[in-house]
Amino acid sequence: MVPANAAARSCGPRGTVKKAKSDSHSISHSMAMPAYVIVETDITDPEQYEQYKAASPAAIAAGGGRFLVRGGEVPVLEGDWQPPRLVMLEFDDLGAAKRWYESMV
Repeated sequence: MVPANAAARSCGPRGTVKKAKSDSHSISHSMAMPAYVIVETDITDPEQYEQYKAASPAAIAAGGGRFLVRGGEVPVLEGDWQPPRLVMLEFDDLGAAKRWYESMV
């Protein structure tokens, strides 16, 4: 069995283990995974929605997020879920998504 951190280790003299120098090919086990915020919304006030559309990109970018999906057709391949409008945001990690979400409260 090969240890999970074998890519970052090498054998030294007499079989001792030493840590390999870090380079761009090393695997980092502390890398954060992206986090996603999925919003299902229904537009009931078109005027207010236009104001929201104008302000939301800056607010999302300020929190470190970016749009992945923003409106458009939502084809449902299975089941009967029919969201009227769908928005999906991506953040660097769960902490960033939570900070952005909590900043709106």
